Amino acid sequence: GVASVAPGSQWGADYRVALVIIGLGLLMMRRVKRLDLVLAWLGGYVMMSLLRMAAGQGGLVFVLGPLTGAEFALFTFSMLPDPKTNPPTPRGRVVWGLSIAVLDGVLRYLEIRYSMFYALFIHCAVLPIIRWAAAWAGASEAEHWRVLEIPIRGLRRQGSLLHAPGQEG
Repeated sequence: GVASVAPGSQWGADYRVALVIIGLGLLMMRRVKRLDLVLAWLGGYVMMSLLRMAAGQGGLVFVLGPLTGAEFALFTFSMLPDPKTNPPTPRGRVVWGLSIAVLDGVLRYLEIRYSMFYALFIHCAVLPIIRWAAAWAGASEAEHWRVLEIPIRGLRRQGSLLHAPGQEG
């Protein structure tokens, strides 16, 4: 059978509570200058949900129901806007939020549980490759969106993925 730690109604299922949480979360994101990222994520999430509904994967309540849960609020207003895992520019954050929403929508369509967490994990796992490719192509954003340093002396080499451009090493 199905086991649950808490009934679903305990953590959501009331759209009014979700609207209050999303409203307060959006105010907070405005203050921390991540509103563009979160709006791109939410817009992409709704778009992918409607595509899933059009593909026959449930009705409106089914595809948009996760918006009312604590898991969604935690992800949207805490994990997603973490400054170390997203670009510093508005354009980069919009692309980042939309691409995570698209991958989440595909994973949800494939009925993979915890899809938004996997989508963020996959994006963060390929982040060094994205940064390296952007730096190699001479993209202006690459200088600002630096590769994270790993504080192990033997691994820090000039020009490697482990050393950000312009740092002393």
